[in-house]
Amino acid sequence: ARVVGVSALTAPRSPLLAGQKFDVVIVDEAGQISQPAILGAIMAADSFVLVGDHMQLPPLVVSEVADQAGYGISMLMHLAEARGFPDAVAKLTMQYRMNEDICHFSNIVAYKGLLKCAND
Repeated sequence: ARVVGVSALTAPRSPLLAGQKFDVVIVDEAGQISQPAILGAIMAADSFVLVGDHMQLPPLVVSEVADQAGYGISMLMHLAEARGFPDAVAKLTMQYRMNEDICHFSNIVAYKGLLKCAND
């Protein structure tokens, strides 16, 4: 299998990738990428997988006008909160990276008690 690794912003601008079509595009940290920035990458494939956590860092938007226009909402968040796509998002509830106390705090603040700490 042929695998190409690039950033979401590089994919649509790279002369090496111009006109290339892929079976699948996998975007990591998709919760941090604005919808316009991710479109070029996902349009280069028949299907795409967005990996990330829409409850964590959103796309960085400095302009208030751009933020009001929705640039601060990632495609991952859009799909996760869309009512017509219940199967579009798979929630992974077991986490392995956070300290148990931090996990407990995050669970209360953001995850409605769904997050489980692997250290428990």
